[in-house]
Amino acid sequence: MKVLFVFKFLTGGIATLNYNRAKALLPKGIKCHFLYLKQGSKTHLYSSEDTFIMSENPKIEKLINEHEYKAIVVCSDYTFLSKLNNWRYDGIVIYDFQGIGDLQLTKRWLSNAQRPVETYANAILYPKNSVFDELISTFYPYKTKFSFHNCIDLTLFTYKNVTSPDQIIIGWVGRIEENKNWREFLQIGAGLCAINLNVHLWMFIDDSFITSSDRKKFKKFVKKFKLESKLTSHNNIPHLKMPHYYSLIASSGGFVCSTSYLEGFGYSVLEAMSCQCPVLTTHSGGVESFVIHNITGKLYKIGHIHKAIEEGKEIIENKKLRTQIISNTQHTIKKQFTSEQYANCFLEMLKALS
Repeated sequence: MKVLFVFKFLTGGIATLNYNRAKALLPKGIKCHFLYLKQGSKTHLYSSEDTFIMSENPKIEKLINEHEYKAIVVCSDYTFLSKLNNWRYDGIVIYDFQGIGDLQLTKRWLSNAQRPVETYANAILYPKNSVFDELISTFYPYKTKFSFHNCIDLTLFTYKNVTSPDQIIIGWVGRIEENKNWREFLQIGAGLCAINLNVHLWMFIDDSFITSSDRKKFKKFVKKFKLESKLTSHNNIPHLKMPHYYSLIASSGGFVCSTSYLEGFGYSVLEAMSCQCPVLTTHSGGVESFVIHNITGKLYKIGHIHKAIEEGKEIIENKKLRTQIISNTQHTIKKQFTSEQYANCFLEMLKALS
């Protein structure tokens, strides 16, 4: 059985999702193909054999006809749904919503998608997320819905034996754009650097889509908080190398900080946790399905910089709490986010829609 997943372009989060999906579904007899309508970051491509980048409608229609996909999963790009109808595709059509930005953009997007989703999709799929639950129920009260956790590759994202850095590392992963709220991370980082001179900041940045304007703003903010000597930017690190970096952060006694306004799932947070790296994150939707304050990580309210600094300081200094959080996290991940669980949920969804 073949399933096609369609995306506008490739980003780090999407690459992670697709890697995990393909690996989880193959043992169940599902071969995943991935179609990107625009070129994204080549850094994140895994297999060119199963990956297609094309925007010409005749070529896409030919691809679909040749492979006779059991189902086509369209991620976010609701304008693509009507094309499947025009091409007389008669398989299962699923609209997959993994997140699109902050809350206001998400509301507009789901509102604009109503007509094509209601008309052309058999169902909506989205990760477990309390914000998405409310919004999708509001905009699509009568549409068939499926919501289950994305999965993680536990054979890849696990703690690696590394030489501990001399400094305490606070990490951040994302793009330099508004929803990721990078300014707040620099403010939190500056506060922690002022408290502990041995703290250093690592930012893992996907700069494929950064504008010159945002780049200037970023440099200006770094200079404003005098972080030039305290900050290291790691640009476009391949996904497969991230367990090494998360393990370095974990062994340093630091943590990963997520400052997003809204996350559909929050892969970088979960992957860090899987590598025994504690996390401090905002109340941003998807992450709240697996980060429980002082149990599996720490949560803080967006804009409460001083509180975030206090929570970060405790992760570094309270060794007993840190050890307990790491232990709880390992149990949670192995219980809820395995490839087997994801594959079973996906198969049940296809069975229900067949």
